Amino acid sequence: MINRARKNGLSLKDKSWLRNSVETKLQLETLENRELLAADMLAGLADLAEGEAGDKVQMRLVATDNSGNPITEINLNDTFQLRALTTDLRTDGDGVFATFLDINYPSQFASVTGSATHYSPYTNFKSGTTTTAGLMDEIGSMAGLSTLGTSELLVFSVPMQATAEGTILFTSNPADILPAHDVLVYGENNAVSSDIITYGSYSLEVTAQGTLPFEEDFNDGVADDFSVASGTFEVVNNRYDASPDSTRSNAFSLVDLTVPLPNKVRMETTVNMKNISLPADRPDRFRLCRCQ
Repeated sequence: MINRARKNGLSLKDKSWLRNSVETKLQLETLENRELLAADMLAGLADLAEGEAGDKVQMRLVATDNSGNPITEINLNDTFQLRALTTDLRTDGDGVFATFLDINYPSQFASVTGSATHYSPYTNFKSGTTTTAGLMDEIGSMAGLSTLGTSELLVFSVPMQATAEGTILFTSNPADILPAHDVLVYGENNAVSSDIITYGSYSLEVTAQGTLPFEEDFNDGVADDFSVASGTFEVVNNRYDASPDSTRSNAFSLVDLTVPLPNKVRMETTVNMKNISLPADRPDRFRLCRCQ
């Protein structure tokens, strides 16, 4: 019998198997780390695009007539509404949950005439004080549990009246009572920083039209301060053209003045007559006919 001395360590076969296993393990770990690193980088870029690269929430102001139509000009003493709307600006955002803000305006040109109206879904935890002239303080509310998406939504409106000729500039800024009046969005636990909220402004011009002396030349294509009482009127080629409802009726409109007429009034107007026919027996007389 021949006794062979055992060699210390692993055989060549075992070394080959171990080498392959270790290299495979290292390759898997390296790839995993790279994938994790790439995921972290993408997450960081996503946060950057969502926050620092653009605002998350928009607060927009608009003045409207009492039917909700946007306006940029209004007559002295007329009433209107100031409306606030909000939008979630995040890509695929779920909506704005809570929105509160302060609104400033020049009190010499406008005044609040009633309480704010809050619109669905922003009818929870309603807040706001409008008794201080020139300020709508801590005004806003919260929505419900259902997400709202990225559509612009009406939050509230405040009834107002134009009290003097000039420009009413409405400006908005962050609410002061925090965290009670934080701005919140669905899907995030933290409040939205005011640095990434767009606080809007709006300008409304108050004109003295409707007062005396009154003058209208229709050059702008609009019959300012005229209201139709009968028939149909339209401005055509700088003229206020009238059409009665029938040949047996008249067409007339009224000038809506914001001041009472004095005892003595002088009126001047230019009338362009159409379709004039003179009676054969009395050529000194004539009648006006607006044919249909």
